[in-house]
Amino acid sequence: LMHVEDELPLVSMDTSLKEALIEIIDKKLGCTGVTDPGGRLAGIITDGDLKRILTENPSALGTSVSKLMTESPMTVSPDLLVVQALKQMEMNPKGQITQLFVLDDDGYPVGVIHIHDIIRAGLK
Repeated sequence: LMHVEDELPLVSMDTSLKEALIEIIDKKLGCTGVTDPGGRLAGIITDGDLKRILTENPSALGTSVSKLMTESPMTVSPDLLVVQALKQMEMNPKGQITQLFVLDDDGYPVGVIHIHDIIRAGLK
């Protein structure tokens, strides 16, 4: 169920919000991960974040995502069962989330799990 390799939405920290928006649209997962110079996940920008950011500041499209991202997003390891990942998505203290980045032991993104894929698989 995990989206991997070319399906993985990722941008670097110096990417503009406009370029991140294009990545979100192209990958169709409602988010993009933001990686540090070493390639580790540093943050996330979701479509909800985009709506909030652009409503508050319509000229933010040129701003670097490093200034706008949610740092240290919730993540899971590749060996976590999908049912457990779903519970984390639903029980998030800040409200339900729809996607989780999957990180290897060194903090590198290896995939994204989206709640719609879990539901389509009949695991909800």
